[in-house]
Amino acid sequence: MGLRIDLAMKTPGWGFSSSVITLVGQNLGAGKPERAEKSVWVIMAMYLAFAALCGLAFFFAPGAVMGIFTRDPEVLQIGSQYLRIMTFGYIFIAVAMVSDRAMSGAGDTVTPMVVACISLVVLQLSGALLLPRITGLGALGIWIAIALSYGIWAGTILRFFRQGQWKHRKL
Repeated sequence: MGLRIDLAMKTPGWGFSSSVITLVGQNLGAGKPERAEKSVWVIMAMYLAFAALCGLAFFFAPGAVMGIFTRDPEVLQIGSQYLRIMTFGYIFIAVAMVSDRAMSGAGDTVTPMVVACISLVVLQLSGALLLPRITGLGALGIWIAIALSYGIWAGTILRFFRQGQWKHRKL
């Protein structure tokens, strides 16, 4: 159930991210790096607004959202816990996806790939395996590890984006 909701949250992100690739590439090609950066912030704000709006429903009415998919009380309980934690994860995803794609649109595809691989493969998998065992949190530990890995992805790729080296790449 969580995967279905994750995909519903990421689908608009792919649209926002695709538009940012185009905007960054066109603006850098036109010699307007500041306009390229501004377009990234505008697109990011739009995706963040979408994620925050959905997040309100996910955080305050997770049972109603999960109830669209199931009536099983145990699944509703675990799924509701997942949605409350992932409300924050979706905010991080919005920042990460847009920043990641902006850098790719500027021609820097290696940095986003490395950051995503480390954050989403190495840290997310190891965190989801270890956190529940170390803390005894069970499924909650898995959900926290997933959200934290998205936070690390967002923070790291945003840092590279803000450094601005992507603005000076030759396309």
